[in-house]
Amino acid sequence: MLSQIVLLFLKKFLTLYLLTNSNFNNKLMNSKITKLLAIFICTSAFLFSAIKTNLTAAENNLPLDSIHTDSTQNKNLAKLYIALTAIGKGIDTTYFNESKIYAAINLIALLSEKYLLISPQFVQEKIEELKKPINAFDIANAVEADKILIIKIEQLKNIIRAEITSINPNPQQPIQLITNEGFAAINFFENQTNIPVYDPTILKALQRAFALNENDSLMFMELPQPFSVKPVPNLVISGMEFQNDLSFTSWDVFSEQLVRSYEFSETIYDEIKNTDDWVVFDIDSRDAIYEMFNLFLVENNIAPSANEIAALMQFSVNHFISGKIERNRNGITISLTLNNINQQNEIVPLKSVSENIYTNDVKKTKEAIKELAQKILAD
Repeated sequence: MLSQIVLLFLKKFLTLYLLTNSNFNNKLMNSKITKLLAIFICTSAFLFSAIKTNLTAAENNLPLDSIHTDSTQNKNLAKLYIALTAIGKGIDTTYFNESKIYAAINLIALLSEKYLLISPQFVQEKIEELKKPINAFDIANAVEADKILIIKIEQLKNIIRAEITSINPNPQQPIQLITNEGFAAINFFENQTNIPVYDPTILKALQRAFALNENDSLMFMELPQPFSVKPVPNLVISGMEFQNDLSFTSWDVFSEQLVRSYEFSETIYDEIKNTDDWVVFDIDSRDAIYEMFNLFLVENNIAPSANEIAALMQFSVNHFISGKIERNRNGITISLTLNNINQQNEIVPLKSVSENIYTNDVKKTKEAIKELAQKILAD
């Protein structure tokens, strides 16, 4: 049965990524990743839901069998002990449970080639041997862990936030806590139910948080897709500000400004959402942040308010794209600006691009916005 599961998993996994990532085909035969994939397939069911298999719930939650900690080939690897996992707000635990976090960290440890995840079974054996009461440091010392990990996962609409706190368990050294977070957008949904496929997104978010904790932003960058991940900043699209001049003939683009501004913001998102250099929040995820701060009347056709900026900062969103459509005697000028929000909540423009339109044509305006969206994040 297990061999059938492995074959089915491998077939659909490859199909998914060949369809969604052309680079994967060219790097498929990389022996290192082929080996890691084989290990991962046999040790966890982490990505089963991502490839839409018809496995039963029992098969989808096969126990994680981490590599034995006493293996000779693993003696030089630092050992990771997961002391606590928390699946927070937004995530439906029917489709994502604690075992998948262990599986993700197990894969991350393998990909890093520096770490080894201590299996929960081995940890439980040691816990039963210890005299009570005990704490996480007692357990870490018993299993000879080099790091204690505390992991928290949360969801905000279509964005996943992963937080990793690492602790040095060595009793001879001062306690050091390092906490970092990684974000990733949910890109896969079940065809029939539209249920989010959490697994690949949470893996990416955890990779980013782990790389930051290790102060090694390039830790996974040499790996082929879909494992080539680096920490990147968060980005939202704030909307398009309309500045009409009533002394000139009215243009169609200025009619129904709320509707058009939302449409143009979505256009910008669609053009930049697949970038590897940013985590781009979709409009629904951005608005969910505003709603948490009781900002229910946010309008896309005016510049973002100070309250909106403060709300974004609370969710580690330090960059946003603002837009403007301005009427002039020759037609309209469309501009996009990439902005940074500094620690004083001040807006610092980083880059601006613009284009003039001389024809009263909403379709041409939208095409120009697409081109500007591509330029604004280009090197």
